[in-house]
Amino acid sequence: MKGLLIAEKPSLMRDIERAYRTMEYPDELDFAAFVGHVMELKKPGDYREEWKEWKEEHLPIIPSMFEYQPKEQTKDVYQRIVDLIHRNRYDYLINACDAGREGELIFHAFYSFIQCRLPVKRLWISDTTTETIQKGLLSLLDHDDPSLTRLRQAAEGRAMFDWLIGMNASQACSLRAKKTIPIGRVMTPTLAIVVQREKEIQAFTPSPYWVLEALFAKGESVYSGVWVKEGESKITRRDQAEALRQRLEPMKQGQVVDVQKEQKTQYAPSLHSLLELQKEANKVFGYSAQETLTIAQSLYEKHKIITYPRTESKCLSTALAKTIVKHIQALKEVSEVSNFVDVILTSGNIERVMRNKKYVNDHQVTDHHAIIPTTKTPELQVLSSKEKNVYLLIVKRFLSIFLPPFVFEKTVVFTEIGGERFRSEGKTVIDQGYMALYPPKKESRDEEQVVLPPLEKGDLVQVKRLELKQKETTPPPRYDDSSLLQAMANAGRFVEEDEWKTILKETAGLGTSATRAGIIEKLVERGFIEKKGKVYQATPFGIEVVDMLQGLDVVSPVLTAQWEKKLHEIENGQRTFASFQEEMVAYTKELTNRLFHMVRPVSKISKGIGICPKCKHVVIETKKSYVCTEYNKTCDFVVAKQILGATVSPQEMKRLLEGKPTKTKTFTWKNGKQGRAKLLLKEGALSFVFETQRGA
Repeated sequence: MKGLLIAEKPSLMRDIERAYRTMEYPDELDFAAFVGHVMELKKPGDYREEWKEWKEEHLPIIPSMFEYQPKEQTKDVYQRIVDLIHRNRYDYLINACDAGREGELIFHAFYSFIQCRLPVKRLWISDTTTETIQKGLLSLLDHDDPSLTRLRQAAEGRAMFDWLIGMNASQACSLRAKKTIPIGRVMTPTLAIVVQREKEIQAFTPSPYWVLEALFAKGESVYSGVWVKEGESKITRRDQAEALRQRLEPMKQGQVVDVQKEQKTQYAPSLHSLLELQKEANKVFGYSAQETLTIAQSLYEKHKIITYPRTESKCLSTALAKTIVKHIQALKEVSEVSNFVDVILTSGNIERVMRNKKYVNDHQVTDHHAIIPTTKTPELQVLSSKEKNVYLLIVKRFLSIFLPPFVFEKTVVFTEIGGERFRSEGKTVIDQGYMALYPPKKESRDEEQVVLPPLEKGDLVQVKRLELKQKETTPPPRYDDSSLLQAMANAGRFVEEDEWKTILKETAGLGTSATRAGIIEKLVERGFIEKKGKVYQATPFGIEVVDMLQGLDVVSPVLTAQWEKKLHEIENGQRTFASFQEEMVAYTKELTNRLFHMVRPVSKISKGIGICPKCKHVVIETKKSYVCTEYNKTCDFVVAKQILGATVSPQEMKRLLEGKPTKTKTFTWKNGKQGRAKLLLKEGALSFVFETQRGA
């Protein structure tokens, strides 16, 4: 007999073919590979000609039967495999796509579309080691196995649901808003997360506080400490802070009243998933999520020096662990880590580490294991600087798990002056361990790296200086690539119900490692958010869209959790695919109807210049004023463009909404006299800041 094995991607095909060539398999096999999804659901206009035009009367668009078609960008791959099937007399096909929902969909969409009648067998493997592949080839599953059928139905259901939301909600919202507003199950809740943070920042009012710092000396050594009381170092009233400083200032001697020393052991972190790699590359090099994904794909596909990057897993499989030495040996020629490779290979630690569930755990491996270097010896000279940077991050994280832990002693000292305590913290490194892979940067100012002088309880020390410092509370930071990716992955923290929290945790939140970066890029491209430096900020347009959709679950991660639960029930046989489709159609009709009633025209949103200080909606520019979009509804915020003869420009209004004053202007009072002052918004109302107040 003769079969055709079709893998999800060329690299997987090559791995399987190599394993096949070194085993005794009863049949002759040919090999082919997709490049991920080569099929897609048809567009509305492909079902009906009239659906090509966006009109309210066409909505909701619900095909009587969903149909797939070849993707234009991968049509050559599609045609090549079709021709291969037609030219040869195969007895059966083997579906060797990834072991999971999407793998089932990738193969079945193709198989159904070409109306193939050949029997299908399923290769189901969790890693690509030769042993696992060979074992899988000798124990192929039946394509019609009920569990695989249910998994396939869940994948189809997810694709259909996303299509219905994207096509209908986007059209309904855009037609009513008179502006293109794409809606997506993952994209819109992600936008809401960024908008929520922007509103928290806009609503934040900074509060001053003071800290009292002391500089102590023992002999030639000096150290600093911060006044604390019941664990708190902030003093919220200036008069109290000044009184404390004045009372203690005459005292020139202090006493060490407590010395706490604790030895701590810090083991190497887990291996890289794509999310963890994107976060680290953003933190260390400032690379965006999409940039890191593109680089990782190049290291995997072009250079073949890292394993599959689009993985959610941070662990290795036990099968791969048996061959891990080859991966370590391949790094001998990497000058940046060659010394560590030699140490690891002679340490005798490898086998022990490979038994550690933190790093090797079959239950924690999803479709793919963690990202690690391959067994191919890298040629770093052919890599771009960015490729080399990301590759070395992966290499160092991989090698770190085989090195000893980082051991340090943390010291906390309390020094007393006049009955008041000052806290000092320090860290003394005992063993660099794996941290030797990461030499500290010169500009690093980690306070815990401070080495305190030898101090014992009862020691008398000299008080060199007392300094009162005024500080200010700060708003929560805007999201950067790292924190936004983490927020998407941990989307459960944005919902209240424990059931939805659990499901979102099990399904890794919003999106996948392979799609999150693209979602963020789409939000920027659509004008919902913008990147300023390293952080993302919601635009007035994005804020208005989320405000407009409040009350709909399409702006919440709950939508994903609710429908993911239904998909799991299909997989487990607790829900029929037919009932899922009925609910899906009913939900689409309800959502479309609600959007028709809730969405209003937003043609002026592009002129939005800031956030209303009273209600946190968008402030827009009109002919004679700047006004909140909720004016005459729930808000009364408005600022005239002409105030006592002075003009407030859009740029100045933007400054006012950011809590900053305008430039100095000349105003003409009602009595005819003139005066110069700046304008400032205080608690949503305009006030004058006269030049005589400058020093106040």
